[in-house]
Amino acid sequence: MLVRQAPRHPPGGSPRPRRALRLIEFVAAGLASTLLACAPEGVVGVTTELPADVALYETFELVVQGHRTRDNPFTRFVEAVFELDDREIRVDGFYDGDLTWRVRFAPELPGEWHYTWRLGDQRGSGVVRVGSEPWTTRGAGPDGGTLRHRGHVHAQGDGRGVLVHADGSPHYWAGAKWLSAKNYGPPERAGVVNEREEDGSRHDAYYSDATFYEFLDLAVDYGLNGMLLKLGLYPLADDGVSWDLEWVRRADRWLAAMNERGVYCQITLFEPWSRRRGAPFEYSLDSSAHVLDAWSPGQRAEKENYIRYAVARFGGYSNVYWELANRIRHPGFDERTFLDEASAHYTRWLGERDPYGVAVAASDVDQARSIPEVTVEVPRTNTHLPAPPDVQRARVVNELVHDCGPVGTGARAYLDATIRTPTYRSCYRSANWLAFVSGAYGSAAASWLDLSRPLNGAARAVLQDLGRMKRLIESLPVGHHYLAPDGRHLVMGQGHLGTRSRSGHLYVSYFRGPVPAGEVTVELTEGRYLAQWIDPTSGEVLSETRHLLRRTGERAFVSLESPRIDEDAVLVIHNEAAIVVR
Repeated sequence: MLVRQAPRHPPGGSPRPRRALRLIEFVAAGLASTLLACAPEGVVGVTTELPADVALYETFELVVQGHRTRDNPFTRFVEAVFELDDREIRVDGFYDGDLTWRVRFAPELPGEWHYTWRLGDQRGSGVVRVGSEPWTTRGAGPDGGTLRHRGHVHAQGDGRGVLVHADGSPHYWAGAKWLSAKNYGPPERAGVVNEREEDGSRHDAYYSDATFYEFLDLAVDYGLNGMLLKLGLYPLADDGVSWDLEWVRRADRWLAAMNERGVYCQITLFEPWSRRRGAPFEYSLDSSAHVLDAWSPGQRAEKENYIRYAVARFGGYSNVYWELANRIRHPGFDERTFLDEASAHYTRWLGERDPYGVAVAASDVDQARSIPEVTVEVPRTNTHLPAPPDVQRARVVNELVHDCGPVGTGARAYLDATIRTPTYRSCYRSANWLAFVSGAYGSAAASWLDLSRPLNGAARAVLQDLGRMKRLIESLPVGHHYLAPDGRHLVMGQGHLGTRSRSGHLYVSYFRGPVPAGEVTVELTEGRYLAQWIDPTSGEVLSETRHLLRRTGERAFVSLESPRIDEDAVLVIHNEAAIVVR
């Protein structure tokens, strides 16, 4: 057994050592393992490992030394089974080079898990003792405190769809940015340099570890807890089976660093901008030129292996959930075939290989609803986010794609130049608040933020606004997973763009200015209400009033004074007499 303390940042990472990452690693190497049992006939070695102690939601990693065979090792997986009482979890182990396979397991229940594993003619067994307390990391919580991890994200349906952590707490994804495969890829391959520039931005090119860790720390300090990492088939070799291990090991390190800090990462499996065969750093908008064509019924064995390997490698981190596809509908791509393949195969393979049943997203909304096993719908436009009464899936806005300026000006929210322009700060804040009041369980700051350039004040302000929003949402006296879009609460009020509520308990409304001081009219049931107007740029309470509604058996209309709103404001009305629901 190897239990070692690894520094928070690898060599070359950020110099600010706030906390350490604990790595639990077991090595099982045939006859050279810790304890050797007698091998039955036809089996090269049966090993029994010493018990390991891990915390709830912490990643346990078993390392197996295998043997050379004629098969491509990326098609061979360790088959591991973890058992606790009557619960059984099947986990695949992936090939990581040098005849080494790794099994990653992030337990969601405390107790003494007994496991067995098999790789060809090798077998082994062991015990993982999981404590009742969750994994904690020092210095990763609010204001540098201790962070208690919450486990994987699951989607639960209650007529509209909610996202919750393994510990039952609600999940809200405040996304700092997305990371392209080239960001964590190698600096060069076969003499080709990873230096792509688009629209004056290097958002889709190589970043050093130091650059990424510095941004990650900044995002966490601002209160953000989300990233999106694209695979785009880039780490996959042209044979559609082998993986570039230098490439995916960097992804491992970045995901582990996010996990340590409580940052949840959506991993995108397929998208139109996937790697073109024969070119290490180029995409193609012709799906037939991709390493794997997800928009066709061919290469099913390779696509199943791709999904299986990705889940085996990354699914053992408790901060990971999946985006099956970004932009299923795109000019020149066979949308109908993708939906058929996804319904019949892709989501089935995900479900079979993901032992935790984490959330699975897809873009766009109509396409997501066409795939039965997709549990999270991702809208493409988000200036207005309707929440139809028939929606039964959680919603996350993982990319801002609308125009911040007048249509045609080119000031699109995902562009690096837009987020760095101070006049567009309120555009991002408005889009994120609109997402929330319309029922979303997360939204993002800016997709194409270029980390190769120092962030200016405008970009930092956008990130800070989203962090303040997340903190306000998580401080509400009613958990946001109990709040639904409400079209009848606010009867009259200038600048009102949406309300999310639990009737009779809590109402959160968003207003966009400029609006002069005046009144708004709301409809409430009986109760003792505290009404607060909040400035979303600072979290400051602008004004507050209290209102007592006697029991009448009917809803009543109440007029509230409203302050002058220059840019935007949030109105929170809480029934202090109601039972707190978290």
